[in-house]
Amino acid sequence: MSLPAFQLLPGPHGTVFHVRLSPGSSRERVVGEYAGALKVSVRAPAEKGKANAALVKLLAKAMGVERKSLAIISGETSRAKRILLRGRDAQQTEKLLHRAMDESS
Repeated sequence: MSLPAFQLLPGPHGTVFHVRLSPGSSRERVVGEYAGALKVSVRAPAEKGKANAALVKLLAKAMGVERKSLAIISGETSRAKRILLRGRDAQQTEKLLHRAMDESS
C-alpha cells in the first residue's frame, strides 16, 4: 500500500500544507488524506474560532510538535485551510503528517 501524497509548499519559514476540516463532529481525529489535504474532524463548532483552535491543538498533539509551530495562514472561515508548520522542510512535514494519520488510526 502506498502512502498518500500531500500538497506541500516549502517556504522560507517552513512548509505549508492543506487541511480539510469537519467541525462539529462526534469525535476528534485525523481522518486521513483527502485530495492532497489532511482531513481532520473536531468536536468544536465552527463559531468564533473554536474549531480552528481545536484543529491546531489536535494537529500539534498528533504530529508531536508545539502548538506555536502551527499557524493557519488561510481559510480561517472555511473548511479548506492552509497551515504553516514553522521550521520544517517538506520531507519532515510529510513524515509528521503520516505520523498524525497513524496516531489517529
